[in-house]
Amino acid sequence: MYCTLLFAGNKLTEADAIYLRDMMIENTTLKGLNLSHNEFTDKGGVLLAQGIGMCITSLRAQIVFG
Repeated sequence: MYCTLLFAGNKLTEADAIYLRDMMIENTTLKGLNLSHNEFTDKGGVLLAQGIGMCITSLRAQIVFG
């Protein structure tokens, strides 16, 4: 089962991006993520991109090998 998280408009910041990145690295069921209308800095964007990259890699591994 895959999930979608809707975090739009929650005033999330770079500090929150750290937790979201870590969640995405560990999560293997994330299908969608809405982070629009938040307050991420450029560094927060980089952190989120790291998590998204790991989440995509994990999802591909499950599709290919799972």
